[in-house]
Amino acid sequence: MRELIHGIPEEEIIEKSQASVSLKVRIPSGSDYFDGHFPDLKLLPAVAQVDLLSHYAKKYFGIPIFVSAVKRFKFSGKILPDSTVIFKIDFDSESKKVSFSIFDSESKEAYSSGTYTAGGRRMKDFKPCILIPVYRHGKACVQVVESILQYGIPIILVDDGNAEETKAFLRSIKNSHSQVEIVTLSKNMGKGGAFKAGVIFAKNAGFSHILQIDADGQHDSKRIPFFLEKSFSSPEKLICGYPEYDESAPGHRKNAHAFANTWCAIITWSRKITDALCGFRVYPTEPTYRFVQKKFFDKRMGFDVEILIKLMWSGVDVEFYPVKVTYPSDGISNFHAFRDNVRISWVFTKLCLKMILLSPYLLWKKMSSLICRGGE
Repeated sequence: MRELIHGIPEEEIIEKSQASVSLKVRIPSGSDYFDGHFPDLKLLPAVAQVDLLSHYAKKYFGIPIFVSAVKRFKFSGKILPDSTVIFKIDFDSESKKVSFSIFDSESKEAYSSGTYTAGGRRMKDFKPCILIPVYRHGKACVQVVESILQYGIPIILVDDGNAEETKAFLRSIKNSHSQVEIVTLSKNMGKGGAFKAGVIFAKNAGFSHILQIDADGQHDSKRIPFFLEKSFSSPEKLICGYPEYDESAPGHRKNAHAFANTWCAIITWSRKITDALCGFRVYPTEPTYRFVQKKFFDKRMGFDVEILIKLMWSGVDVEFYPVKVTYPSDGISNFHAFRDNVRISWVFTKLCLKMILLSPYLLWKKMSSLICRGGE
């Protein structure tokens, strides 16, 4: 049999029509697709599945080998080396919509399904990972990881100088799930310090984007596919969450967010920042890596604000979308009201001083934006 792409033998046609094709495909262990995740993770990555689909769609329907918009993806099973699977692909020639399902050739177990629109950028160039800084939230982190495994995305846990009890939880996660890696810090460095360590790891591992979610389970993990879709559609942008609170949200937390958002509007001369403190974000790796290489930035609770504003100043555009936030009554909080409010206030003070220095640039951007809108 002739090899087609990435060490995958030529597929066998089971059924074909003008708008549909079913293919039997063997996924050998020697395929370089298995290099797409961590070295010890022998699963066919989600991006590799979509890359194969785009090749088959071009071959059998003559459509572009690119993906322009992801409508719905679901990855519900693990494709192991030397598996034989069925690719069922349907194509709507008018809308350029491709619908697919991938399942085991014998058991019919579903591996993945979804819909995308052909034309645009290569899906294989989009290689996201999930980054979770962890400090004292070992038990909650177990539940967070369990809730996101279904998406088939590599997960980086940063052990931020935890005590043995939390370390034990993290080891159990790693031992149970091969798509999880742990970056260990010898002492507590704060959220910003842990994030920096995770970004460096992600950069070296070749990930193009980093979805950061908190370890305490406050963020609605079901929003991950939506945020990754938005990031794929606009890979150069920082995709940020803003909180949709339920009745569990403490009043002082809401007030802190409102305070920070007001100051962000002043510092950036815009109301583009919907929320400055929500940590549920998808960062493009390259500009984020450049930021964390700087010596001086707040490594603790002021981090979310500082990286957001400084990435915006460096030219990274932002988009905001809602994410539900819940505060468990028995949750462990790492926020210290006096100390951390002082730190955040100091971050805003530094940003205000930097804003004064940047005021000519900000004024130019503001005027350019007004002129562009006036010419539309």
